[in-house]
Amino acid sequence: MKPHVNGSRARRFAAALSATLLGLMVLGPGATFAATPGWERSNAVNIVNPVGPGKDAGYDISIYNDGPGNISALFLVTTNDFTDVPSFISDSRCNQTGTLFCSFGALNVGQEIHLKVAYTVPNSTGTYSPPFVLNTNGNTLSDKGHNSRGDSKQLLVSTTITTGGGNFDAGWNVGDDTYSTDQAVTKNNVQATKLQNAPNLTAVTIQDGITSFTCQTGVTQCSRLVGEWSKLTVGAGTEGPFKVTVLIYGKALQGNPDASSLFLVHTNDNGTTNVITQQCTFDTAGLPTNADCLAGVPTKVGTNYQIVAWLAHNGAVRGGV
Repeated sequence: MKPHVNGSRARRFAAALSATLLGLMVLGPGATFAATPGWERSNAVNIVNPVGPGKDAGYDISIYNDGPGNISALFLVTTNDFTDVPSFISDSRCNQTGTLFCSFGALNVGQEIHLKVAYTVPNSTGTYSPPFVLNTNGNTLSDKGHNSRGDSKQLLVSTTITTGGGNFDAGWNVGDDTYSTDQAVTKNNVQATKLQNAPNLTAVTIQDGITSFTCQTGVTQCSRLVGEWSKLTVGAGTEGPFKVTVLIYGKALQGNPDASSLFLVHTNDNGTTNVITQQCTFDTAGLPTNADCLAGVPTKVGTNYQIVAWLAHNGAVRGGV
């Protein structure tokens, strides 16, 4: 499960103040720097963008000392007015609770630091921009009196939060998130997709509403498709198995077929189409030993049709009958 931190604004302020004082103690009153550090190649980039409301946005942060001088004490913080607590930090030199505060020590010319930081974004659409600050004094850019010593660089990054009209969800999986498109299927939303059990610390994206996608020539089941395509991306492509639930609007299937006659077509990113009809077998941990497979016989949920499968690869899925 992802870390969860509760506390009042007063406690957060106290933690931030304590961290700042710690940074100043590390530097000491006589700390000096040989020259202004060159940070031109230091940046923060999105691991996945856009993301869905309430999901985790991951940031890959790279810090380089391009010279000409060594840095005797280096810090990564956020501005004082930003009180969000990270859901994940990869570097042990950063506080693992409270607002972001990393104390890296010295960084000599030519050396570099890489770390990942994640935040759970608001449960609404818009943009999210954590104000990362790289500096040599432990303070932040919120120093309104401009009295802080040392050099600072803000690492600018922005993440888009969207539902894609109900057809999109994404994030950097921190813990055990479920990713799902709009689950209320109608004649205007004929398919809903849900993805679970993605590996931890992987980028996940799902998208419905894809009416056209290549189904491999010569696969006869490609002429018996129902619903629409759903595109699934988990990590680099082979981080499965992960669980996928496809819900298809019942009136999109003509003739009210028996649910048990449904199958799932899965087209990999390399264009190979696999028709999934085989039932899964599971190990003692509850994971399939034979993905790609069906986790039980397809069923009807009310008047709609549901297919549950475990997949080993990225690609697109669509039901058939």
